[in-house]
Formats: sequence, structure tokens, C-alpha cells
Amino acid sequence: MARVRGVLMGRAKAWEFDKPQATAKKAAYRAAQRDVVVATVRRYNGQIPIVQNLDFGHTDPQIPMPYGSRARIDAELARLNGPAIPDPNKTDEEFEAELAQFRA
Repeated sequence: MARVRGVLMGRAKAWEFDKPQATAKKAAYRAAQRDVVVATVRRYNGQIPIVQNLDFGHTDPQIPMPYGSRARIDAELARLNGPAIPDPNKTDEEFEAELAQFRA
């Protein structure tokens, strides 16, 4: 975790088709999961940003987030920027230029 610069976490599903949950139970489940993620990450790295409740993973809506993709977490502005489908063959300079369009 020392090399990780940030953690992105999808929204907890908190229900199943055959086991629907009441709103309060879903909220409690999501809160517990958020707490566990923060505690676990902080055990290894106390400074990186953690962004949770994103629309990827086992949730609806489901936005693709390819493994190994690069993104920029701007903790001060509470923004996540990045190209939709990153090209791993691009240089850091090319990546920075591509990210510039997402900063506006």
C-alpha cells in the first residue's frame, strides 16, 4: 500500500433480488462497509485519498472502470478525473495532456 496513491471504491450493493432490504438496513450496511474500507486502508497508508460510493462495481448504474486505468483524484476539489478508456501505451506527458480536458 505504500506505492498506492489513492483508493476508489464502488457503492455497496446492499441488497439481492431474493433478499430485499429496508432503506435503513441498506444504509447501515453501506456505512459499515465504508468504515471497514477506511480502517483497512489507514492501517497501511494514513495519507492517501479514499473515494467511495462511486458508480462502478456491483451497483446500478454501472460505469466501466478498467483495472489498471489511470485517474486523478483531486481531494481539494472533491473531483475524480480521467479518460474513459485509458491507453497504457501513453507517456505521462500524453496522459497529463488528456487529463487537462477533464479539469475544466
